[in-house]
Amino acid sequence: SLQQRMEKLEFCMLLIIVVAITGIQCQTNLSTYDNEFYVGFYEHVHTAQTHQFYIHTYKTTPVSFNITSLDGVFSYTGTCTHLNPAIVDIPFSYEVRGYDYSWRSKGLRISSDDVEPISVVGWSYRSAADFMAYLAYPCHKQPTTEYVYYAVSSLGYSDNKGEFLIVGCHDNSRVTIIPTGTITLPIDAQDMNSSTITLTAGQNHSLVLHSMQTLLIFASHIDLTASKILSNQPLTILSGHEASRVPFGFGDADPVITQVLPTIQW
Repeated sequence: SLQQRMEKLEFCMLLIIVVAITGIQCQTNLSTYDNEFYVGFYEHVHTAQTHQFYIHTYKTTPVSFNITSLDGVFSYTGTCTHLNPAIVDIPFSYEVRGYDYSWRSKGLRISSDDVEPISVVGWSYRSAADFMAYLAYPCHKQPTTEYVYYAVSSLGYSDNKGEFLIVGCHDNSRVTIIPTGTITLPIDAQDMNSSTITLTAGQNHSLVLHSMQTLLIFASHIDLTASKILSNQPLTILSGHEASRVPFGFGDADPVITQVLPTIQW
């Protein structure tokens, strides 16, 4: 039944959390636990009807956390424990579906006290058969002046899009994008009336993103895997496809998403 399928999905989400924290009982450079995350959601193949965050802690006592949005419309305060992760519904209006300025303020910040680290899983679904989920990593400062990221994607169904969402973690982040296929993006991410520029494979364009700002890069009929993103400050990069086919040509398709880390953390 649908209820049984949804219960199985919730169990899978909790299992992701358990696997992620196995053997990680403190904050480290590669830990999924921290007190601050910059996150978001990109376009789901069916425009997801539900977006949620699962928020967990290894603490046995309740840990308070806050979720705030850049546009100031959504906020949430809650608690979680190691046995009772919080499940928070996020309005579907925070699903980023374009690159123009109207989609720039869709970033979300999840935070807790310094001594009360949390772990975050984001997931989206329309039905029990159409869901995607990712384990969030914090934006840690590293001993470098250039952060390097590589997108992962695939080919997909029909004209559905391969995509990656950039979420700013700090103000005045200088971001350079070098795609592996033809993409279009704004010339100036801070200008609501900005013209666009089209890049072909190997070309580059630089722009500035501020904390919690979002920029979606996407293309149809192209595998954006290995597209390169450079920045002078850490970013959150969520990468995948809204209707991936692996292997390509397989009869069905599903949305996929993962957060990619900078190469200095490989």
